[in-house]
Amino acid sequence: MSGFDVSEFVVRAATADDLPAALAINQANLPAVGPATLDRFEWFLAHAEQFTVLEQAGEVAAFVITVREGSAYDSPNYRWHAARLTRFLYVDRIAVDGSRRGRGAGRRLYDHVVAWARQTDACPVVAEVNVRPRNDASLAFHAAYGFRIVAEVVDPRYDDQVVAMVQLDC
Repeated sequence: MSGFDVSEFVVRAATADDLPAALAINQANLPAVGPATLDRFEWFLAHAEQFTVLEQAGEVAAFVITVREGSAYDSPNYRWHAARLTRFLYVDRIAVDGSRRGRGAGRRLYDHVVAWARQTDACPVVAEVNVRPRNDASLAFHAAYGFRIVAEVVDPRYDDQVVAMVQLDC
């Protein structure tokens, strides 16, 4: 991508037409993100606080899905945060197309998420990152973005171990 510039990215709400591309990005990022189905992504589109895509040259380059407190979302990781916080914006997943990693796409999406959380009084932003299997790139990214580890939790669905994280600067 000669001449690549992060300003080439357009942040926008996902549409039903974006779901196959977002799902392909999700599945290409396993096990860094949990597996998904088109039905699950359709549920997110209808029920998540945000299902946001980052578009470049007319293609979905990355996406992020967030869920507010009070949701009927069945994720044990979401439920862990919900049992401890009265207000929050949960990052269920963020994934970037492999050819666009390391070029600012994740930061651009997190900038959008944190701005949204501040504007809608949804702070703090919370997430989790795998430590079994270990996701060093995501751990480093989240730490650099101001997230701090608050607990280690086992995800019973996959027997993964994650660290629950909170973005303290929100």
